[in-house]
Amino acid sequence: METENVYSFCGNDSITIVDVYGRVGINTKLLSYYMSRLGNGRVINGIIDILSSDSEGYYSFTDSEDELKSDFVAIAKNAVIHDAVDITIDEFNVWTTRSFSTTKSWQISEKFRVTLNSSSRVELSGTYKVKQCEDGRRFVKDATCDVVWYDEMDANSFRELYYKEVIGGGGWEKVSSSRAIILITEGLVDLVGDKTLGADFKFKISKSVRYGGCCEE
Repeated sequence: METENVYSFCGNDSITIVDVYGRVGINTKLLSYYMSRLGNGRVINGIIDILSSDSEGYYSFTDSEDELKSDFVAIAKNAVIHDAVDITIDEFNVWTTRSFSTTKSWQISEKFRVTLNSSSRVELSGTYKVKQCEDGRRFVKDATCDVVWYDEMDANSFRELYYKEVIGGGGWEKVSSSRAIILITEGLVDLVGDKTLGADFKFKISKSVRYGGCCEE
């Protein structure tokens, strides 16, 4: 019976390169890669960054389980609507195809706050159909969009947490005991993992999304 070297199939990088059956969640992928970097040390991680990341220093990850699909569709729809509102349309009641590209920032849903928060940027490009009615209404449909989410996997420092949770949150009395433990843990992760071992890294998640139907704007 013929056998296949599974690790050679995925380039010896089973976490980030391949998820054949779509069973590895995006949080698991990002946290697993972060934990693997904790054991490498700053020098080794620096060498890996040079050899493995893209020209901007980003690692690519896949959303094989479509966990981010609803968020990415929402981002794409927002971009399409804003584009459709701003353009000039000369013909009435005629569907026309329009190409667009834009960059946005976005707050991800609560489920991914461990690994994703506010993106550094989201790049979008795609096409949609738009129609202008004589009464001023506009409709869009059949939107397709390539979405690239850029972010960084790193913990907040004690200083960042202080300004975010205490100064921005209304004072120490607003911080519960359980929340304080979480914040101290995150500060220690930043001190040891990010600043000492260089485990933090930049990443991007790419996904093509679409939505059909017809919505009035």
